[in-house]
Amino acid sequence: MSEILKPKKIAILGGGIASLTTAYELTSQPGWDSLYDITIYQTGWRLGGKCATGRNIKPHAPDYQPDYRIEEHGLHIFFGFYENAFRLLKQCYDEVGGNGPFSTIEDAFKPHSFIVLEEYINQNWVTLPFNFPTNSLVPWEGGGISSLWKYICTTIKFVIQTYAEIENYDQFNLYKSSSVSLAKQIALSKEVMEFLSDSSLLQFPSQLIQLFFQEPSFWGKWLNNINQYIGDIFQDLDFNSEGMFLKLAYNLAQSLPENTKIQGLEHQQLILKLIDRFKEHLIPQIESKGGQNPDIFWRLTLIDLALANIRGLFVDEVIHFRSLDSLDEYNYIDWLRKHGARESSVKSAFIRVLYDLVYGFPEGNTNKPQLAAGTAIRILTTMLFKYNGAIGKCNQGWRR
Repeated sequence: MSEILKPKKIAILGGGIASLTTAYELTSQPGWDSLYDITIYQTGWRLGGKCATGRNIKPHAPDYQPDYRIEEHGLHIFFGFYENAFRLLKQCYDEVGGNGPFSTIEDAFKPHSFIVLEEYINQNWVTLPFNFPTNSLVPWEGGGISSLWKYICTTIKFVIQTYAEIENYDQFNLYKSSSVSLAKQIALSKEVMEFLSDSSLLQFPSQLIQLFFQEPSFWGKWLNNINQYIGDIFQDLDFNSEGMFLKLAYNLAQSLPENTKIQGLEHQQLILKLIDRFKEHLIPQIESKGGQNPDIFWRLTLIDLALANIRGLFVDEVIHFRSLDSLDEYNYIDWLRKHGARESSVKSAFIRVLYDLVYGFPEGNTNKPQLAAGTAIRILTTMLFKYNGAIGKCNQGWRR
């Protein structure tokens, strides 16, 4: 007679979200009850750990809708990139089949795009509201994952747009006079040509010239392609604006293959030079003419941080062959300083909120923030570029 196998005893210690997920996955297997004898041990009666909550189900008048407001641990917002968590929650709601205060996960969570920060500028607290764009994706299905190079291109584009907003302020409009504008155009045009002449874009090796004379018909087609390429690089340049250097860097970055391993190092170096040129001349001008304006100040801070991030990825060779893990030897704010970020920028609300988000203050000491640089960049790129639907999802039970 064959021996009857007894279910394997499994003890799960604690009733937090990780423990409950483990129990859920085990019991989702077909025939699990003949394989496992599962017991969850929890101190107290409430499951959920740090996510433990209760709903207010007090009696209500027949003509009033109950709010079932969550009470216990305060604000409940999921980021839009929590694909695995949302997928698990959707499975739970589908299995419950509407037997609860909310019928579906769509009922329980609503898109949340409005984020507000508070920044201390010129001895005053300034409110900084941000309304992030939404997309057609849903978080429980996930979405495409872009490359680090795409993130860099998007960040450069964001800086261009933010700088254009600064230029629209009258007090920062440096080039109102047509004569000054013409002189500036000539100076900037000359500078751009010098940048390109120092790069491979406008240089032709002697071997290439010899091949051109040997096979003119073949190389004529090649020259037409080069002509189109140069035209794309110069597209939409405004030679009346310092932002032209960023636009040129963006056009060049957009023209390169997404796989950074096959990009030319000379092109990457040119992009870095253009970014450095923009920042070197721009920052002192903004600080002198608009640094006291809160609207200009926080935009300048964002530009400063964005360019420090891009510069660091280039200089520390993450773009070409190293991984983000190689940056984890640095504290993120120290890494930003290393690549030119101003002190006011690394102490801004934009950085503080990141450290707050990951509890990056050991023993609660806000004077000693700790967050590895490579990890910080992964968090930022995931949070800002990989969200599905909206940057956050607000639990409806929290809302009144």
